[in-house]
Amino acid sequence: SFSVKNFYKKIENIPEKKLKVIYNGIDVEKIDKMEISVIEKKKELKLAKCKFIVGTGGRFTEQKGFIYLLMAIPEVIKIFSDCYFVFVGDGPLRKNFENIVEKLNIKNNVIFTGYRKDILEILSLCNIIVVPSLFEGMPNIVLESMALKKPVIATDIPEMKELIIDGENGLFVPVKNSKEISEKIIYLLKNPEICKVMGEKGHNYVKEKFSIEKMVKSYEELYFKILNL
Repeated sequence: SFSVKNFYKKIENIPEKKLKVIYNGIDVEKIDKMEISVIEKKKELKLAKCKFIVGTGGRFTEQKGFIYLLMAIPEVIKIFSDCYFVFVGDGPLRKNFENIVEKLNIKNNVIFTGYRKDILEILSLCNIIVVPSLFEGMPNIVLESMALKKPVIATDIPEMKELIIDGENGLFVPVKNSKEISEKIIYLLKNPEICKVMGEKGHNYVKEKFSIEKMVKSYEELYFKILNL
């Protein structure tokens, strides 16, 4: 991302001419063709009877900001008691998160899946994806979620601004702001048509700007330039 480029330029003093941004590519066509048994996957995750699912994923560290999503859950389930929150991943803060879940009395609405290789399948079950990171490099979960036609709620940080157009293919929230997270989740759950439109726009955006073909072509052009071919 350009944010990572600027970091290396500023912190490592690498000259501008030696830096080139090539975005990660997503195999949108493969995702479009992905087959999943929704009923079986929901049953496996004990989500068979739930109406709404909010998902997120990544390593359980402070950087990912999951604590702010956890703290937003009580306000959401006051209105949508049948909304479940699925956290895909694991990491050093897992025990801490489990204690917060107990303290907030939201155990019945939260699922920690642990490390999984089927994150795309799990995200495909969700109505909304939330990415509350404090900082990022290039968050693939945002690209993957948009490729799956899911609306994304993400923190308003430079890295996200390279992927999300606020109000078009997703929504921004301030960093470390649980209140805004809960409000945006409630807003989208109340407006399924807006979710659908955002999902479609996100899918088209990824297909246009972050395809795997575009990434490969960018690498080819870079190497040809370096080798003067």
